[in-house]
Amino acid sequence: MNHWQALHPHLGTLAGKLDAQRPPLLTVEVDGVVVLVAICPSREDLVAHARFPGMPRVSLETWLEQTVSRVAQHYPDPTLLLIYGQWPALCPAEGPPRREQLARVRPRTVPVDSPSAVAAGA
Repeated sequence: MNHWQALHPHLGTLAGKLDAQRPPLLTVEVDGVVVLVAICPSREDLVAHARFPGMPRVSLETWLEQTVSRVAQHYPDPTLLLIYGQWPALCPAEGPPRREQLARVRPRTVPVDSPSAVAAGA
C-alpha cells in the first residue's frame, strides 16, 4: 500500500477539517517539495457552482479526491506526504503565510527493540 492509498480512506475526515477551518489555499507537499497550491472551495462555493447550467455537482470530498489523484499521477511513490491548509499573509509585514498541517502520511517506523520488530526478525 502506497501513501496515496493510505490517505484515500481518510479523505472524508480531511474534507471535514477543510470545511471547519476554511483555509483559502490547500498545499500538498511531497518529499519536502511543495507540488501543489490550490484554491480550496467551500461546500457553499461548490453548490453555487453547480447551479449554472452544464456545471457538474461536486462535493468537497469528491473535489479533494480528484485533486489528490491528479498529484498522485505525477508523484506515484512518495516517501513523505503532507497536506496543509494555508492562509496567505495580507502584507509582507505580517511575515510568512500561516500553514496548518491537516494530514501527514509517512512510512511506519518500528523501534528495533520493540516486540513486533523482534518477532519479525529485524
